[in-house]
Amino acid sequence: GDEGRALSPAWQDFADGRILSGTQAYELGFVDELGSFEVAVDRAKSLAGIETANLIAYEKPFSLSSFFRFLGKASAQNKVKVDIGLDIPRLEAGRLYLLSPTFIQ
Repeated sequence: GDEGRALSPAWQDFADGRILSGTQAYELGFVDELGSFEVAVDRAKSLAGIETANLIAYEKPFSLSSFFRFLGKASAQNKVKVDIGLDIPRLEAGRLYLLSPTFIQ
């Protein structure tokens, strides 16, 4: 079987939740290969011993309510400014807002 690569002797110095580049993760032995999504799918098919696979991509549909929820969560140090061409009042955290169901599509 394919047992993977050996870890670098310094692996514990980097296993603290930080974000590593693919190259760093490879050099430390945290990943066996680098490649695109397609390379990962091909590798998974090879390991599974199959030639084809049906891939399904799930995407959460856009909703105005989730957009407003996103805007309401923006903190002072993590601001996002979005101009969608509507005159929308600034939403403040901790306040209750009512949005008419007829406005949400």
